[in-house]
Amino acid sequence: MRFCGVCVAIYMLLLGAVSAHADQQVTFSATKHERERKIVKTLLKKEIREAKTLSKEPVQIDIALADLNHDGTREILAYVRQYPYFCGTEGCWFVIFRQEGRTWRNILQLIIQENVSLSTFSTSDFVDLIVEDKSVWSWHDYKYDFSHKLP
Repeated sequence: MRFCGVCVAIYMLLLGAVSAHADQQVTFSATKHERERKIVKTLLKKEIREAKTLSKEPVQIDIALADLNHDGTREILAYVRQYPYFCGTEGCWFVIFRQEGRTWRNILQLIIQENVSLSTFSTSDFVDLIVEDKSVWSWHDYKYDFSHKLP
């Protein structure tokens, strides 16, 4: 069996390119991104007020920023903690806000254990998200939706 030398070279280049890129783990910060934390507090004002009626535990908002659609504007990824309103046995709130003009829109809200990665793959120009190392969330109709489970 003969192999096309150019085909083998292209295959090796592609294999190297794919293996050189790994999913990027999202790192949330409790101290950085104060401006974005204030934005999230404003956007979740009603929920935070309700949470304070259920518990004296303070609401903690950890922030990460990522340009999910490569438009030059970073989306706000927030991990919101406070038992029992924002957290339960499955984890705590994970919310993504996208700036649209002068407003911010919630494009994803899940309960997770804080394990989120940005995939090397994109759907409709938005980076796919890998949650808890197993579920893939992809961009569909102006928001993220569940796509599939990883093996």
